[in-house]
Amino acid sequence: MLRTLCCVILLIVQRDTESTRVIGGWRTVLLGEDVDLSCRLIETDEELEQITWQKSTLEGTQNHNFMLINPKGVNKFISPNGLTGRVQFIGNPSENLGSIRITAVRLLDEGTFTCIFSVFPSGAYNTEIPLTVLETSAACWVLLVVILCLIVAAAALIWYWWKYGQFPWSSFMAKAPEQTVSVSSKTRRHDKVEEGEDDSLTATVQTRKEPEEEEEVS
Repeated sequence: MLRTLCCVILLIVQRDTESTRVIGGWRTVLLGEDVDLSCRLIETDEELEQITWQKSTLEGTQNHNFMLINPKGVNKFISPNGLTGRVQFIGNPSENLGSIRITAVRLLDEGTFTCIFSVFPSGAYNTEIPLTVLETSAACWVLLVVILCLIVAAAALIWYWWKYGQFPWSSFMAKAPEQTVSVSSKTRRHDKVEEGEDDSLTATVQTRKEPEEEEEVS
C-alpha cells in the first residue's frame, strides 16, 4: 500500500515538472546600445533557491558563471567575463523573473547566455539566449546611398511636374488621334457598257497619317 502511494506521488510530481520550463529568446543589438536578456520560469510553485547566469562564445564554448541572484535580493558577480560594471539585474525573483541588462554592448559580448533557475525539490531548469551584436558596416552606407538616390529622383520628378505640368511619361501614355488620308483615282472601263451608263471606275485608298512632331521654337 505504501509503495503504491509513493508511486502515485512520483507520477504526480513528474507530470507537474514536465510542464515546468524557462522561457527566453534570441536577441540582436547594435554595437554600443543596451540590451535586455529576459528569462522566466513558468508552470511551477516550487521554492526558488537561486538564479544563475552563464556565458559562452565561439572561442570559449564552455559555460562560465558570471552572476548569481539570490531570492533574498543578494546579487553576486562572480567572473568579469568582459561584463564588469555593465550588467545589472532587472528581474524579480518573487515572480520567477531573472532578466538582466547589459549596457554599452561590445563585440566581445556576442555569444550564448544561459539562464538557470534552481528550485526545490525538482532541481534546475535553464534556457539559452543567443546574443548577436551588429556593427555599422558598408551595408549601412549602401543603404544610405540608395535612400539618397530615391530622394533625388523624387525631387527631379516634382521639379519636372512643376515646370511642364505633367510627368515625363505622360507624353508617351497619351494616345495620338488617328488621321487618315483618302486618295481617289478614276479610270475608264474597257468592258461593254450600256448606253447612258458611266464608263469610269473610281478607286479610293485610305491610309493613316502619323502626327507630325512639333518643332521647338527657341
